[in-house]
Formats: sequence, C-alpha cells, structure tokens
Amino acid sequence: MTAELEMFKRQINLVEFAGSMGYELLQKESSRHSKVMRGPSGKIVIATDAKDGHGIYFSVGSEQDSGTIIDFLQRRGGGNLGQIRKRLRS
Repeated sequence: MTAELEMFKRQINLVEFAGSMGYELLQKESSRHSKVMRGPSGKIVIATDAKDGHGIYFSVGSEQDSGTIIDFLQRRGGGNLGQIRKRLRS
C-alpha cells in the first residue's frame, strides 16, 4: 500500500494531472523548475521535490492547500484514500 502511494507521488505528472482537472498552464509565469497553473480553485505552483522526487504543489491563495498528488485530489473532492487510489491507478 505505501509503495503504491510512493509510486503515484513519483510517477504521475502532476502538471498533466492538474490539466486533466481543468487547470491551465501559465507559460509566462512558469520556469524550468516550477510550473504555474490556474484552475477552478485558483492558482497553483507545481515543482518536483529534490529530496524524494515527489511532484508537489502549493496554492497561491491558501497556505493549507499544498502537498502531493494525494493531497491535491483530497482537497478537490477526490474522496477517501481508497477512492483516490482507484482513480490514480487508471
């Protein structure tokens, strides 16, 4: 179970995933190391954690809205952890 969650955090491209949920890449505000996107919940910044290789994000408007792809889905109505795991498997 933990290995599967680690795999999701490392292997799923968070920029592409956010794009599938209605977020739009803002090229002019993005850089080589971080991407800025605007979507239904406002602006987010996405990068890769150099320590563990996880895709991470933070919301520009909320200090509590940050984390990995798991957190991203939980805060956007993705359901419980079991439901999120099913969604990310596909």
